[in-house]
Amino acid sequence: MCGFTNLFLKDFPHIKSNFILKKKKYEYFLGDSGFDAVDNYKYLYADHNIKPIIPLRRAPSLPEPGFNEDGIPTCPNDPTLPMKFDGITRGKNRADRIKWLCPKSKKTRIDRKTTYILSCDNPCTESYCGRVCQIPIHNDFRMNTAVPRNSTLWNALYKIRTIIERTNFMIKFPMALNYTKLYNTTSLKSELVISAITQQITLLISNS
Repeated sequence: MCGFTNLFLKDFPHIKSNFILKKKKYEYFLGDSGFDAVDNYKYLYADHNIKPIIPLRRAPSLPEPGFNEDGIPTCPNDPTLPMKFDGITRGKNRADRIKWLCPKSKKTRIDRKTTYILSCDNPCTESYCGRVCQIPIHNDFRMNTAVPRNSTLWNALYKIRTIIERTNFMIKFPMALNYTKLYNTTSLKSELVISAITQQITLLISNS
């Protein structure tokens, strides 16, 4: 992964060709905040149906009213309480929507039926399940990600990226690929493949 900002995936021809040539279906894209750009979310989710796992770049200004710093809507009466992710709502001839549930509402099953228990002393709606907020994903691909930031699944997937970072570090520094004098693309690819093979052999020996 790169440490730069404003990295646009559509500017990397090998990524596009990889999606076209390989039959494997990719479900997630893990990237650091350098990939946090609206065009990337649209490119991944709308064009290739890949769920982006990308953290937001932290802006010095306050987050938009009604949303916290992770882009999650908050309780109208208490902005410190983030609403609960309640799945993706899909309907015929309708855009996919992210469903957010009142933070003081609990979804449960009673007599094999799904119901809600609201524990709010000052509800902002008459609905028995509390306030529900549904946001069409296509309205803002960057903020309305299919896997909500800071959710259990998002955190579990994002931890995998640290393994990739360590792998890249090993190839770039201990194996000196970061200091290469090569400018020929073919030779550079060969160096990269040999470094990756060496790293894999080291791993196999250490676990034997």
